[in-house]
Amino acid sequence: MRYRVLLWLAVLVFLTTLTIGTVAVYRSYRHCRAMEEQQRRKMEEYREMKNRFEIQEEHVKELAEDSDFVEQVARERIQIAGENEMLFRFE
Repeated sequence: MRYRVLLWLAVLVFLTTLTIGTVAVYRSYRHCRAMEEQQRRKMEEYREMKNRFEIQEEHVKELAEDSDFVEQVARERIQIAGENEMLFRFE
């Protein structure tokens, strides 16, 4: 009878330890998956920012090197008329 109680106590301790260990491993797994998802989102954001930077860098390079491009940008954004041109504004 005494051995049976000890056996049941050992089984109870074993199952409790197993349950606590399983919960700890599952929490670690969920945390790891969340960190992987966050890293994936950050990498995607990084790629988008890098792409925008490269486009802006090319734009700055064109502004520095190409006077025709500067004229085109000025015409589009500031609405500057060229030589022998008239601007019409319709509102």
